[in-house]
Amino acid sequence: MVRWHPTMDILFSCSYDNTAKVWWSEDADGDWDCVQTLGESSNGHSSTVWSLAFNAKGDKLVACSDDLTLKIWEADIIRMQSGDGYAPWLETCHLQKIGKFHL
Repeated sequence: MVRWHPTMDILFSCSYDNTAKVWWSEDADGDWDCVQTLGESSNGHSSTVWSLAFNAKGDKLVACSDDLTLKIWEADIIRMQSGDGYAPWLETCHLQKIGKFHL
């Protein structure tokens, strides 16, 4: 699955490798580069990431996975507003299904 950011020229993808990737093209040659992988190491999903969705402002992203978790990522707003280019995304919340409830 692929999603465009709602307000910026940034592309997000999710995949079978348990991650979501952030893609950005900073030059006129049209090449898109992966500038960040969400979910590497200890804060990642343990199974396929199936879907991504943004809030209306585009400063929060939720990723849902086959591991029955949701991870909420938040843009580094300070860097985004500075105009220095790409702003990194930070994990802000991890929801996991335990029985009937999400914790």
